[in-house]
Amino acid sequence: MKAMVTDVNVTKVLMICNKIYAEKAYKIIAHDAFLNTVALALDEERFDLVETAFNRRYLVREHSGTDRPSTSDFRVFRQYLESLEHRKHLLKLARLSLQADLLKETRPVGSVPSFESLMQADFILYIRAYGMSADHSWYPISLVYTQDRYPPFLLFARAESRTYLVRLLPLIGAPTIEEMQQRLAAIDSSEQASRVFDYRGLPVANLSNMRHLVCAI
Repeated sequence: MKAMVTDVNVTKVLMICNKIYAEKAYKIIAHDAFLNTVALALDEERFDLVETAFNRRYLVREHSGTDRPSTSDFRVFRQYLESLEHRKHLLKLARLSLQADLLKETRPVGSVPSFESLMQADFILYIRAYGMSADHSWYPISLVYTQDRYPPFLLFARAESRTYLVRLLPLIGAPTIEEMQQRLAAIDSSEQASRVFDYRGLPVANLSNMRHLVCAI
């Protein structure tokens, strides 16, 4: 009888653990799917679809039974996964982000969207989320691979054209070119940008082509 009770308890523990890891897996899948959607829309220059994804509200079931709203904005797709960080420390893996590694490893050469497109989408999401309510932000995990990068993302290279830059303004959340430049400058010099990836920082000025967007004014 004692052995049977022990077996039942072990089974319950395993079921709980499986449920916890399943929930974490769903969060990874949801983040991956949303990032892919935004990346594909940006590649096709369907900025209207991206803007719709940014502005709509998403139902969050885990908020049931609390005073928190039942819906959230796009930032709900980027949640901190403590289990991955725990695994990284447990196995003593010298990696900044296991989730970023997973994202890159599942995008071999020739993938659609490419890993480059995913990083570009991640960067747009990061800029758009900047300055929003502080309860949670968008952490651009894929950009850990841009530490020593100098060329800007394709959208921002094209934005040296005033006509093209104006099309990007709604995505950034800036009504004018001047306000977009101010936002990029604020992000580039912010403590938030300097703290990402264990204080290695994010090369916002390089990725956004910030210094050359003055040509578009």
